[in-house]
Amino acid sequence: IQQARSQQRCLTEASIVEAVASMNREHLVNVCTRFWSRLEAIIEADGGWFD
Repeated sequence: IQQARSQQRCLTEASIVEAVASMNREHLVNVCTRFWSRLEAIIEADGGWFD
């Protein structure tokens, strides 16, 4: 079981690395920027709702 989990983890990591490497850089920057601004809004709202 341990070996199967380790192998699955390696495959998952490889899939993530491949997916990120093949992403359009501009798209990735836009996604991260939007996420960061939303995270800041949550912090400003003390974890409550925000518009």
